[in-house]
Amino acid sequence: MTANTNMEHTHKGVGLFDSLRHDHRGMSTVLDQMKSASPEEKTELLRRLEMAFTIHADSEERYFYLRLRRFSGLMELVHSALAEHDTIRELMQQLAEVDQETVQGSVAWQALFSDLEYAVNQHVHKEEQLIFPRARRQLSPTELNHIKDQIEDEQRKTRPLHQSGEGLRPGTGT
Repeated sequence: MTANTNMEHTHKGVGLFDSLRHDHRGMSTVLDQMKSASPEEKTELLRRLEMAFTIHADSEERYFYLRLRRFSGLMELVHSALAEHDTIRELMQQLAEVDQETVQGSVAWQALFSDLEYAVNQHVHKEEQLIFPRARRQLSPTELNHIKDQIEDEQRKTRPLHQSGEGLRPGTGT
């Protein structure tokens, strides 16, 4: 393997983390939009956030975390990240069930939203600052590229276009 080919594979491997970070930024954008949205817009944004998160987390669990489980030094972080995915799913489900039109519901919605935003931010920080750098050291560039391809293939199958956070706005259809 030539140095150029090796650099090419390394760049492609880094692309996995760029892609996952892009998903994180898109979800953060939606969370920011939800803060000032009307109740109807919040409902639509939450629906889109749930869809984007589900696609992201499911493919991450199926392809990325599955490979990381074989490294004992990452096992605790992997289990923690998977538990965080479950917590985020649960918080989004609880938010979807709250009636925002009542004062009591509005207060409950805001409390749950704050919990969701905190959980997402903590999870993103853990992935980007702890898990991604360790995964980059443990997995070969070829493995990283293969994981990226698998995740992108799954995302293409489950959502028409791999949308950015801007594409998750209500009424845009994307």
